[in-house]
This record gives sequence, structure tokens and C-alpha cells, in this order.
Amino acid sequence: MDGGRRGGRRGGSVVVRVGDYHDLSAAGVECASVDGAYTMETLVHAGEPKRALAELFRVLRPGGRLALYEYDHDWCGEGKVGEEGESEEERYFRERMEVINRYAAMPGYAMFDRGVLPRLVEEVGFEDVVVRDLSANVEPMLRLFFILAYVPYLLVRMFGLEKWFVNTVAGVEGYRGRKHWGYIVVTARKPGEDPGTRDQSSFILEDKKAR
Repeated sequence: MDGGRRGGRRGGSVVVRVGDYHDLSAAGVECASVDGAYTMETLVHAGEPKRALAELFRVLRPGGRLALYEYDHDWCGEGKVGEEGESEEERYFRERMEVINRYAAMPGYAMFDRGVLPRLVEEVGFEDVVVRDLSANVEPMLRLFFILAYVPYLLVRMFGLEKWFVNTVAGVEGYRGRKHWGYIVVTARKPGEDPGTRDQSSFILEDKKAR
């Protein structure tokens, strides 16, 4: 789409490409070709989050910026069922989230215990990694969704339709278990010269399935 706007002035362009963020070269994104990369609730769907982050590192120019808006959690994670010290509430939330992760194709989220995402960002080479917790910002929206979706959620559970209405289930269960997860933004920078004020290009990844 040509004729994008920046600062109220016409100019530049917006290019939309479909691709796999595990291998952006297939979508024609070259090494060190963009100034910024931004994701919103997409890495939770990555089969290999570290590989996807390494690919974002590759396509960013030196000094390029990264911003990740994603969920993390503090439940035990898959493979630790019945671990000593797990409360009934924690077990319930973990088991429900494992169902949601499977139906919503979110293998990345199963890996994102607290602190894992910023550590992966550092491991692929980024620096100046900063984490901000935005959970309080999204909780009012989630509470409203819980109120609106609770009766449909009961019907979905009653008739075993979770696979087809996974967002309804995720919204209700997410609000119920809200103290066990967080909505965070992780920002970081690729080492090197800051792109500064030159005309900037960015690469945006958004999950449209959840809308």
C-alpha cells in the first residue's frame, strides 16, 4: 500500500508481506534491512521462539530496536504435573492453559515462564533489555470480556466445544487465573550504531486469529 503517512505528512510506503518469522528470508526480508521490529501476541504461537528472535536480530540494522508485547506466566509448565508444592488452584489453571495452548496453537506460551522471554532476547544477542509489566492495563478489558463471555463459556464447556471456541475459553480462564500470568513488553536494542533520525522501516508481526 503506497502513500503511508508519517507525522501528518504524505510519503513513504507500507508493504505487507506474508511469511514465517522463523525464516524471514523466504519473505524477502534481508539481513540488517529494518530499523525496528514489533510483535503483539505472536511469539506465543512460535514453535521455536528463540529461532524467531534470532531471525528478528538478523534482519535488524545495528542499533535497531525490538519491542515484544507478549504473555508470560508462573505456573509449573507442561511435564511437571503433580509436582510437590503445586496447589489445587495452580494445578487447575495449568491444566486448563495446557488445553488452551493446544487448541490455540501456542507452544511458545507454554515455554514462557516468568523471565524466560527476556533471557531468550539476551541469548540471541540483544542488549539494553528492559521488561515492563502491563498486566494492570489489560485487566479491565479482560474483566469485561469475562462478564460478557461467561454464559457462552458455560455452554461451550457443557457441549465440549472448546476446540471451536478457544478464545472464549481463554478469556474466561485467563481472568480466573489472572494472578498466575502477566502481560509484558520487552524492549531491546541490537548492538551497534543507532539508526537515528533517518527514514525508518519496521517489521510488524501481529496475530489476527485472536481478534
